[in-house]
Order: sequence, then structure tokens, then C-alpha cells
Amino acid sequence: MQVMSIVFYIFLLLGVNSCSVTNRPLHIAVEEFGFQKSVIQSSQFFHVLVSNNKPVTKTLFVYFGGDGTPWIGGNKIAKDPTPRNNLTLRLMSKNDHPAIFIGRPCYFGMVYQQQCTSDLWTNGRYSQIVLDSMEEALNKAIAHLTNTKLVFVGYSGGGAIATLLVERFPNAVALVTVAANLDSDMWTRIKGFLPLNESLNPRKMTLINKKLVTVHLIGELDTIVPNDVTLSFVKKHGGIVWRYPNYGHLCCWVDNWSKISAKISNTIENAL
Repeated sequence: MQVMSIVFYIFLLLGVNSCSVTNRPLHIAVEEFGFQKSVIQSSQFFHVLVSNNKPVTKTLFVYFGGDGTPWIGGNKIAKDPTPRNNLTLRLMSKNDHPAIFIGRPCYFGMVYQQQCTSDLWTNGRYSQIVLDSMEEALNKAIAHLTNTKLVFVGYSGGGAIATLLVERFPNAVALVTVAANLDSDMWTRIKGFLPLNESLNPRKMTLINKKLVTVHLIGELDTIVPNDVTLSFVKKHGGIVWRYPNYGHLCCWVDNWSKISAKISNTIENAL
């Protein structure tokens, strides 16, 4: 693993405020939950890596976060797409198993890189270049592990990333998505957004590993990613669907994630 701790000193030299408002939730979460943060370099980008510090034995949960803040007010491209509310890390804090979180290119203070153009968090947020870099970074993160099974967990747009990446990892045994954008064409059409022309659409995948345990969680009150967006993917590719009648896009996943993640673990164990 190539950990670039020196990057944070470079931030200071360049005048980059690593404690900006958009990044503060990451630092709070890392400190609050006793996580460990590092930076991994792919051939193109830096990626933030966060670990819950639990010893890895047979299984590692890999978390992928949402799209963050690609736009301001719906009409102005954000200069930094980092999410203001790190819900995904809060989910990870409720997980009893060893887990890591891997950030996307240009998120969490990495936006200063010259190759960070706004396409990477707007219409190309699920693009080939993003996926290739995340694949490379994750492979570096787990290079020291042998015979470890991976469980991919993706929240919101992170569910799209997890779904598009999971087949690249032969040791992945399960895919779990939460309020996930699994049909980006339908999502932009329903929401009246510009199409994500430079992104891959999970629904259009021609192959999905039938040996994977695949579970999709949806909140029936979700208006950010309407249920039909996830169900469109399930209709084509299959998978288990768990419905939560009183949940929205944000509520109430964190509050109940301990029970939900235990249910996920039991489902995986029974299926393997």
C-alpha cells in the first residue's frame, strides 16, 4: 500500500485548507469513531482511505459513499464535491466487522490535483476513469490481505460505484446497496437533471456475477433516489430487496444500521 501522508504537508504549503467546512465531517468522524485515515495513490489520483481498525480475518466490508455535493443550488458546479454529512462513515461505525471506506477521486481534500476537473463529480461521476482509479486504489489497500472475502456496501451514488466495481474483484462475495442510484438514466429523467453522459449506468451492465449475494435496501419515503430507480436494476439483474416503509434517503439508516448490518452478515453466511 502506498500511503501518502506527506500529501497533508503539501496541502499546507499550497495553502489548501484541509479543515474546510466541507471536509470537517470527515475529521470529526475519524476522531469520534477512532478510525484511521490515510491516502492511497493510484496512477492518476489520490484517494482517502478510512479504516475502522478492526483486525481483518476472513471478511472485509468495503464502503462506498454517495455523490456528495456536485452542484450548489442545482445550477452551479461545486468547487469541492465532498459530502457535508458523512453518512457512510457513520454507517461504518455501526459495523461490527472489519471495514474500510474508500473515497472517490477529488473528494475529501484531493480536489487540488490538476487533473481534478468538475466532470469527475458531475456528468462523469460514474465514469471509466473514476472506476479504474478506484479499482487500482482498492487493490493497493487490500494487497496485504490473502484469502479475504470482500463485501461491497454502497450508499446512494456509492451504490452505483460499488455495483460497477464489484465484478472486478474475484474475492467479492456480496454486494449491498442502500438507497442506491442503480439506473442513472431513469434517475436523471425522473428528477429532471442533465443526463450523466460520461458515466456508466449500472442497469446497462451486461453481466453480473450470479454467485454474489446481492441485497438492495430501499426506504419507501425516499424522494432523492426514488424506489423505481433501484427496482429498475433489480428487474433486470435480480437480487434481494429489503423495503423499509418509514425510511427516506437519509433517515433512518444510521440509527438502525447495527441491526441491519447483522442481518446482512447472517444473510451472507447462510447463502455461502
